[in-house]
Amino acid sequence: MNLRLSQNIDDIFVEESGKIISSPHPLSQYKVLKSFEESGSACSNTGWSPIYFSMGDLYSFSYVKSHSYGEYIFDWAWADLYQRLGLNYYPKLIHAIPFTPVNSDKVIYKNEKSDPFKLLKEIKEFYVSNNLSSHHYLFVEKELHEPLEKLGYFKKKSLQYHMKVNFKDYDEYMGSLKARKRKQIKKERTIVEKFLKDNSYEVLFKRATNLNKTELSKIYELYLTTIDKKFSHPYLTKEFFLNLDKFNECFFFLMKKDDDIDAMALFFESDDTLYGRYWGIKQEVAKKCSYLHFELCYYLGIEYAIDTHKSLFEAGAQGEHKLLRGFTPVEIISYHHIKAHEVGEIIKEHTERQNIQVETDIAYLKEHLPFKHSNL
Repeated sequence: MNLRLSQNIDDIFVEESGKIISSPHPLSQYKVLKSFEESGSACSNTGWSPIYFSMGDLYSFSYVKSHSYGEYIFDWAWADLYQRLGLNYYPKLIHAIPFTPVNSDKVIYKNEKSDPFKLLKEIKEFYVSNNLSSHHYLFVEKELHEPLEKLGYFKKKSLQYHMKVNFKDYDEYMGSLKARKRKQIKKERTIVEKFLKDNSYEVLFKRATNLNKTELSKIYELYLTTIDKKFSHPYLTKEFFLNLDKFNECFFFLMKKDDDIDAMALFFESDDTLYGRYWGIKQEVAKKCSYLHFELCYYLGIEYAIDTHKSLFEAGAQGEHKLLRGFTPVEIISYHHIKAHEVGEIIKEHTERQNIQVETDIAYLKEHLPFKHSNL
């Protein structure tokens, strides 16, 4: 079997019969990847040049990057080292969902799962033979750890907060918390409830497929408010948001008054996992009630995850405030290969020391979980 590759997703992921090969993961399925590109969010013009691979019944997607934005596994120090040595760190090759810090399939199987080693080996040979400084698999599923290590990739550990949703209902979740934490959550939700009532707001659950273009446009404007607050650059275009009505796996909690949408939280879901992705709020509203973020992004998400029998709730990157609400610190694994051997050894040794620190941080944070008993 030979490696096939193309910069056009349809060349690889659409068969001659018209059948689409797609990941079961809601954020790396064919239609989402295609929307990233066609909306101008992740494309060559934004420094994300896609390359799609296949070998037999195995498939993968990747991007040639001219920067390190929107990845959430940080390698800026590596790029800085390259620059100080007079070397070019970019372009590089990564396997990741653009702008999306979640564990996901890096190898997609047409039928049943099989050994991915040969595909990974061929992709590595492609990277080595081209003008690419390095190769990165971000947020890697466990089944790829061993084959990537056999191929000479080194491991980098990072930290996120996930919730194991092992509660029969919301009351059991609240009952599992220490009294002080439970009291604080009740206080926050009571304040939010009063604010909503006093200001004639309602919070609605809405599937993306049930929203019109006007509503999706308003949601995009709210997404921009969080970007403006962080003084950063919006990765997703308005066109991407307008395409969300094609994704049944996407839904929102919307805070509305009449036809106005003043705050929103965006989620994706699979059968067993809930993914919190983006939120936004009008700044004049945010100043009036500081707990709306926790309500829309966490508490309503926890209730939904319990009610729909999810086993895991991934609420997004960073934020130790998640710890206080029952999200457990977990290791996130990525794998990396640096073509320049001597530089790669320096980076690898530094990363190994960082990995030990991540392990130490996780152990410390687990001692400060809000549960009365272990929920690990």
